[in-house]
Parts: sequence; structure tokens; C-alpha cells
Amino acid sequence: MLSKEILTPNVTVTIKTLHERPVSQVVVLGAVRTAGKFTLKEGWRVLDLLIECGGLPNNPNGSYIATMTRKGTETRLELPRILSGTDQKANMLLEPGDMIRVQEVIFAPATVNILGQLTQTGVMQLPKDGSVLSILIAAKPTLQAALSRAEITHEGKVKIIDLSGYAESGKIDPNIKMEAGDTLFIPINKLTYGVYGAVNHQGEEVYPENEKIKASKALTLAGSAAQNADLKKAAIIHPMKDGKENITPINLEEVLKKGDVAKDLVLAPGDRLFIPTRGHKPGISMASVFSALSFASLLGIGL
Repeated sequence: MLSKEILTPNVTVTIKTLHERPVSQVVVLGAVRTAGKFTLKEGWRVLDLLIECGGLPNNPNGSYIATMTRKGTETRLELPRILSGTDQKANMLLEPGDMIRVQEVIFAPATVNILGQLTQTGVMQLPKDGSVLSILIAAKPTLQAALSRAEITHEGKVKIIDLSGYAESGKIDPNIKMEAGDTLFIPINKLTYGVYGAVNHQGEEVYPENEKIKASKALTLAGSAAQNADLKKAAIIHPMKDGKENITPINLEEVLKKGDVAKDLVLAPGDRLFIPTRGHKPGISMASVFSALSFASLLGIGL
């Protein structure tokens, strides 16, 4: 314009003020790694803002609730669907001035009750997957645990379950699980067998659920035979339902010295292995001798 009046004008223009567009901002408050104001970028959605602020704290015992306030109206956000990154409807587009608030809800760890024949009883934290195997590993069943007759009480209902696989192989059915508030009870194994007579340690022993006790093993567990034992005339005394006793002779000398395993008989729960002394009078019945030994054992008298 000046060139019309001035030949080759040299002009300097200085801008004193400039009308700037206001910066759009959004706010994040609460249980996020970095709370505060953030510049809103074009196309941002809720998940983009959560990523920008560092995300949520990693708390395995916590849960989170998120709300968004827009122009005075508060809306509950579907946080799990947003975090999945696949639900665009839940993952809303942001507008200038939006405020997101994230609250953390802390839950106490789920617990179960452990009772009975376990080295650790009482209240125990429930594994995430509800695994009964994990509970058994932590609580450690005792030698007298009747694992085949375990009980789980759920909402007042008792269910009998077989956990004997734990003692046999360290494994149980993976589908056996517990829920918060359940009770696991392991009863005592009341099955026994006995070894009496000319042995170093006579008396009753717990009959294990996961194995068969043969006569030779029963003798070994009793501290082996005494010096005056007559292993040729040993006997297994089996109680009958009618109150009588069935006596089965067993030559333990052949089993032990000659390795005749075919003659190594299996004791059933409730059986008694009797080892007589050399010179035992054949006229006296095994049952009467056993009864005398049992009575003496109870009184602490050695015969």
C-alpha cells in the first residue's frame, strides 16, 4: 500500500498481541500412577489418557472403580471393558474439561478353615485357583491322616472327597477345589494293626491308607524279633465279625532267611502278628496267648 506513495518502502511490522486458541485439557485424579492435568490430543479416548498417566497400580488384592465427570454430570466407566482395548463403546472419546477419577477398593484375602489331622490348622489364605493340593502342601497331613475320607464343607453342606492320591503320588484330582469360607477337615485314621510276642517293641501301629503291610515289614517296624523268638511258628490273628478270631500260621523264618516272598502274608487292618518264644507249649491257643499279651501291654507289663 505504501508503494503507491513511497518508492521502495522498507517496513517493519511488530505484533503486540495475538489471540491464541485456549489449550484443551483433561484431568485424572485418584489411584493412577501420575495424577494431574494433561493436554488433550485429537482422537484421545479414556484408555489413551490412562496410558498417558502411567496406568493403574499393580495390586493383586485391589479392584478399581472409575467415573468421568463431563459438564457437571458423572458417569460410571466400565473399566474392565476399557482396559481390554477392544470395546470402543466403553472406551469413550474425550472432550475438553473431562475429569476422570479412579478409586481403588481393597479386598481382604479370601480364607478357608483347615481342621483335623494336619500339622497346620486354622484359618488359611485361599490360593487364587482354589487348589486343595496347594493347601495340603502348605498344611502337611500327619501320619494319622485319613485322606481318603476328607470332608469339604461348602455353604453348610458336607462332601466326602478322596485325597489319598496326595500320600501315594503327591497328586490329587485337579477339579477338587475350595471357595472362600469353605472348611477342609481331615479325620484321623483309626485303622490299626498290632505286633505282639517276642519282638523288641510290641504294640499297636497305624495302618496306612496308601499301602499294604506285610508280616515281614510289620516285624521290622516293631524293631525286629527278640533273640528267643520262634519265627517258624508265627501267626496272624484276624478278628471275625462274630467276635471269634481266625489264626493263620506263617513261617517268617523262610520269608526272612530264604527270601520266600510268596509266604509273606499281608496283614489286614485290625490284624495282630504274634511271634511266640522258642519252647512255646502247643497246648496253649494262640488266641489266649495273644489276649494275655494284649492285656499285659495295656498294663505296661512285659511277658
